[in-house]
Amino acid sequence: MCSPTANGFKHFKVEAARHRSVTNSKVEGGAFDPSAFQNDAFDVGRFVVDLDGDAAVKYGPDIEVTDLAEKMLSFWKSKIGP
Repeated sequence: MCSPTANGFKHFKVEAARHRSVTNSKVEGGAFDPSAFQNDAFDVGRFVVDLDGDAAVKYGPDIEVTDLAEKMLSFWKSKIGP
């Protein structure tokens, strides 16, 4: 999931056919202006990755980018240490 997510953010689209876990990345607008409201207390929108295949089974149909980043970091820390 790291590669298609990074490429999707860099190019604003997910297009490599070899990646099957990420189908799209998008910004979902919120009900409140992020420059005027706290993002942890109000719906100010979010950056979301749409998932497919095994990733969707494990994490659901989509995941917020910050949650995905935490999961990726935890995965790699478990592989290479703190």
